[in-house]
Amino acid sequence: MDTDKLRNQVLKQIVGGNIVLVGHLLPHVISKDKLKLVIVLRCSPEELKLRYSARGYSDSKIKDNIMSEILDICFAEALNTFGTDSLYEFDTTRKKPIEIAQEIEKIFYGYTKQSVERINWMSKIADENDIQKYLG
Repeated sequence: MDTDKLRNQVLKQIVGGNIVLVGHLLPHVISKDKLKLVIVLRCSPEELKLRYSARGYSDSKIKDNIMSEILDICFAEALNTFGTDSLYEFDTTRKKPIEIAQEIEKIFYGYTKQSVERINWMSKIADENDIQKYLG
């Protein structure tokens, strides 16, 4: 991915309006001062495996995405780039998209206070003795 080209396209789109940007590359293409709100959607490794298998993803793509989730890659990049002031994290494992959208709307309009849940899949799979299942 050419992040410079992506950055230029994103900056053209965000001039003067409220828009929603989606993507794991966001920390690489836009600065903190351009965003009001940053939301990282999380999901349990087991549920990710089910979702990605249902979409027909290859085993290697599934494993890469699960590893990224377990190691907090997207969350860590968002945290390092945007800090905690506008960062929210949601566990989407057992929620429907409409529920998540409603929670995000409440945050956007100031009805809900900030909450970085600090989801930690690594400790969960370690507690359940599932490390080999995902990291093996």
